[in-house]
Amino acid sequence: MASNAHLRRLTAADLAAAMALKEAAGWNQTERDWLLLLQLQPDGCFCLQAEGRVVASATAYCYGPELAWIGMVLTLPEFRGRGFGGWVFREAVEFCRRRGVTCLKLDATDMGRPLYERAGFVGEYEVERWGGIPECGMRDAERGVGGDVVELTEARLLALLPLDTAAFGVSRAPLLWALRRSADWAGCLERDRAPVAYAMGRPGARAHYFGPCIADSVEDARALFEAFCAVHPGRPLFVDVPAPNAAARHLLRGYTLEVRRTLLRMFLGPNEHPGLPERVFGLAGFEYG
Repeated sequence: MASNAHLRRLTAADLAAAMALKEAAGWNQTERDWLLLLQLQPDGCFCLQAEGRVVASATAYCYGPELAWIGMVLTLPEFRGRGFGGWVFREAVEFCRRRGVTCLKLDATDMGRPLYERAGFVGEYEVERWGGIPECGMRDAERGVGGDVVELTEARLLALLPLDTAAFGVSRAPLLWALRRSADWAGCLERDRAPVAYAMGRPGARAHYFGPCIADSVEDARALFEAFCAVHPGRPLFVDVPAPNAAARHLLRGYTLEVRRTLLRMFLGPNEHPGLPERVFGLAGFEYG
């Protein structure tokens, strides 16, 4: 390990360096995604500096005392193998422990999994990234669902928070408010003037991102997905879904999307709020769960 290496907070002044880390890994996040992490949990974003450069990063976002999420664990390729990634990752874990969080989760790549296993994380289930240019445009009669897709207003999102909490496992209201503000599309399925499901979408560096999407049924998720595709026709997109949600996988396969990568959801501590993955038709992002 370089003698001049030191750990510090990641700040907005490091945005270019953070993007360089992300680009080296080939990930989909944008500058706006990094800024959102910094705004939501500024004291939970860390980097390691060596040889005058930011060479590694990790973030922690605390939903509350029950759950925190570790993400953006990145190291520049030329600095791998020196323990830098493990150093900054452990700082993110300790940050959560200092705050008294009982359960930590993350979505692990194959490269990162050994590091997380050494720290005591264990597997929960796989999550899959599906990607491609969807073949959308089903007629309303083919959707088999009653209801209208309307704008996801603050009032409608507020009404949907219990549905989201049940699906995710704990409340994540501040994240949802922030994602809604940064989304370029946010839809809600209403039935008899009552909101029953929602989804959001935002730009990505390599493909548009569909998620989060929470619904009680695949028919409701399909209506939201169709509405999203209607405003982004012919554009490549990514959707991340829990592998246990067989209905979501079947839905995306029907739009000719394919699995691009598979990660392992892992946790450390008592997993007392696992949520309902069968209602999750799109993650908020690997950095949020």
